[in-house]
Amino acid sequence: MKDKNEWKARLRDAEEKLISEEQSPLDQGMGGWLILVGIGICLGPFLQSYYLYQDLAGVFDPTLSMTIQMIPPLKVDLIIAFVSDILLFALICLLPFLFFTKKRLFTKVYIFTLVYALLLPVSSACLAYVVVQVYVGNPFVFSEVLEGIDKKEFIRSAVKCCIWIPYMCCSSRVKQTFVR
Repeated sequence: MKDKNEWKARLRDAEEKLISEEQSPLDQGMGGWLILVGIGICLGPFLQSYYLYQDLAGVFDPTLSMTIQMIPPLKVDLIIAFVSDILLFALICLLPFLFFTKKRLFTKVYIFTLVYALLLPVSSACLAYVVVQVYVGNPFVFSEVLEGIDKKEFIRSAVKCCIWIPYMCCSSRVKQTFVR
């Protein structure tokens, strides 16, 4: 009888250990700072769709259409900027799926999206400035490029990068959560 009870206890301990080992990375779950990431990721598609709407409304601005008539290469610049915004929107819409399914790919896509969102306003401003300067024939002055950057958006993106990229790279919770 003693051997049978001892055997049952060992079997129960082995089952509990196996279950805890299987569930431990998933049980670590969405706690701590990942909750803030989750909230931001859930709100991201709504905010980005608002920004896309603002960009699209700007296309129909009469001042912009006059500028495009005066400098035709700006039309290509606008198309490139809009396609870049749509790509950012697609990435932001993909993030909640990767986050809630706990895919390993989430951290890489999230970091890429943060860096892309940081570089997008800079590249758009540079491209517009270069197109105008080449068309008009003026020399390139880098300080004037910096004036064309949306500083609020750039600072917001830079702060996000400074906070969330190191967290995604170094956090043990992130490494244990996104394992699939």
